[in-house]
Amino acid sequence: MQPHESQKPSPGANFLIQVQYRHNSSWQGRIVWLDTKKSMVFRSFMELVMLMQEDLGQASCIDQLNAWEKRKDVL
Repeated sequence: MQPHESQKPSPGANFLIQVQYRHNSSWQGRIVWLDTKKSMVFRSFMELVMLMQEDLGQASCIDQLNAWEKRKDVL
């Protein structure tokens, strides 16, 4: 059975996430980029998300927050 077109992984979006500890209601572990075999330790779920966003070329959470604060129409 062939995988459906939408089920194929996107290039540059293949991660292996190893959660080693759960402490202070967050995750600590290691993220491995399967395409490049690069590996990095993360200390929180937020750091994990930021690493993934950075690799996918999306604006980081901090950049998005700064953009939100600069908007003039927000009360």
